Amino acid sequence: MDRLFVLHNLTACMREAAADRNWEALMRVNNLVGGMLTELSSHGAWSASEKAALDELRAAHLEASAYCSSELTALGERLAEMRARQSGWRAYAGSGELAEEKQA
Repeated sequence: MDRLFVLHNLTACMREAAADRNWEALMRVNNLVGGMLTELSSHGAWSASEKAALDELRAAHLEASAYCSSELTALGERLAEMRARQSGWRAYAGSGELAEEKQA
């Protein structure tokens, strides 16, 4: 198994999934990384180029993790805004129902 190829491929897949905001693909790659690293480490000592590729994968993982945290924060803020406006939406929806009842 060409460890360098696998590491580069995992890194590219992780970066692509994060850039595309493809959370399912990012989760699959993240889960794959753990299993693959266990498998790859069983093939002996890492070469300098493999260690560099491993560092790149680690950096991509940290970037993806930071991006996910940022997106989670943004989503939480959006949900909080929606909750804050919920009573206004209900009042607006209720006023439409009252108007329909008056017409009937």
